[in-house]
Amino acid sequence: MKNNGKNLLLVFLIIGTMMGIMTKELYAAVGYVTFIFTLFMVSTISYDEYDNGYPFLFTLPITRRQYVNEKYVFVLIMTAISFLVGIVSVVVQFFLLTPKESLTELILMYGVYTITVLILNDIMIPLKLRFESEKGRLVIPIVFGGAMVIALIAAKLAGMLSETLKEKFLLAAFNIGEYGIAAIVIVAAVIVTIASWFWSQRILEKKEF
Repeated sequence: MKNNGKNLLLVFLIIGTMMGIMTKELYAAVGYVTFIFTLFMVSTISYDEYDNGYPFLFTLPITRRQYVNEKYVFVLIMTAISFLVGIVSVVVQFFLLTPKESLTELILMYGVYTITVLILNDIMIPLKLRFESEKGRLVIPIVFGGAMVIALIAAKLAGMLSETLKEKFLLAAFNIGEYGIAAIVIVAAVIVTIASWFWSQRILEKKEF
């Protein structure tokens, strides 16, 4: 199972590399690899669960709380590394190729993207812990499918707003500025991560093996 996961990750890395070569958009390729890589990190929970692994795992000197902590720390560290690699790719993209946007905009855009991926992981970790592998394969697509439907409905409702309200929202976003929006996204990510961590702790403490 682990070998299959490694082979699949290698395939995705090759695809990401080819994307960067063919499109000459390095940051887009790194963003794709970041998304796949962080999803792969969360999938390590399935490896721990595989073949009745939890009962054996918790006979070792590790508590359930420590297990959850390690998963979140691991994801945060790897996401940070992915972010740094992404920033380097953005800088390379900007200076070696013809820039289409400002460097600040590219960095902020990639930062928001990375935080979005982190929030997705915050949603997936407790779901992985709550539902076993087979159930999780069904529940997670349903949850994200529901989120997409909600996003589409929200976009549709936004399109129905009057021009006056749209102008007010745009003016508010302009007044907040790029850094203000980035700060809001970061605060939201911190809140979601903390809530996810508490939820995961509670799930694993009550789970029976």
